[in-house]
Amino acid sequence: MLLEDEQHVIKWLSQYGALPKTQILQMLYNKPRSTAEKIIRNLKRNMQITDVGGGYYLGLDYASPISE
Repeated sequence: MLLEDEQHVIKWLSQYGALPKTQILQMLYNKPRSTAEKIIRNLKRNMQITDVGGGYYLGLDYASPISE
C-alpha cells in the first residue's frame, strides 16, 4: 500500500508522463524538501519510478507492476 503522497506522485506521472524532479518537488509544496526527496527515494527503491534523461526527469517504471 502506498502512502497518500506516493499515490499523488504516481498519479501525476501516469497523467503527464515524465516530469522534471524539481517540478515534482514543487508539487509536493506542503512537505519539507527532505520529506519530498524521501518520498521520491522510496518510490525509486520500490521500483515504481525511475530516472529518465540522466536523472533530470522522473518517470514511471513500466518494468514493474504498480500496486494500488
